[in-house]
Amino acid sequence: MKTFLGRKPAHLVSALVIAAAACITVTGIGAQSAQARDQKVTLTRTNRDCNGDIVPPSLPTPFGFAIIHPTGSSKLIANVVLQGGTANATYNIRLIQTQNGAAIVPECTEIDATLTTDAAGNGSTNVQEALLSGANDAFVVLNNQANLFDFFTTEEVFF
Repeated sequence: MKTFLGRKPAHLVSALVIAAAACITVTGIGAQSAQARDQKVTLTRTNRDCNGDIVPPSLPTPFGFAIIHPTGSSKLIANVVLQGGTANATYNIRLIQTQNGAAIVPECTEIDATLTTDAAGNGSTNVQEALLSGANDAFVVLNNQANLFDFFTTEEVFF
């Protein structure tokens, strides 16, 4: 480093340092804001109504997770990972968007995707839908097509 500094005029070295710092700052800010929008929440057997309110009893044992995030292109994406569900089952997935804790019609009844588990009860999928006008929070619900009492939900995430 001493050799490099010794050969270059000080103003060029200063310009390089400032340019490098600017690149690091811009990259860091971009990475932070993208990560801040991605929210990882646990899938549990806790039952929730269409507004995201817990319907007792609450069973907080984790069975995987979902990463929920809005995009810059007016989409809402949920990457859903179920771990230890029912083996070889198909679950309906609803990505329910709410506005200030109240379900947006017809969000509660629409099935947005399905997830099929393997022999160990594990599966994953990606759900994408249009971000609804006024929506500022969302949560994920999975229901086994063969057994409605076999369900998983996430807590609400706010964006």
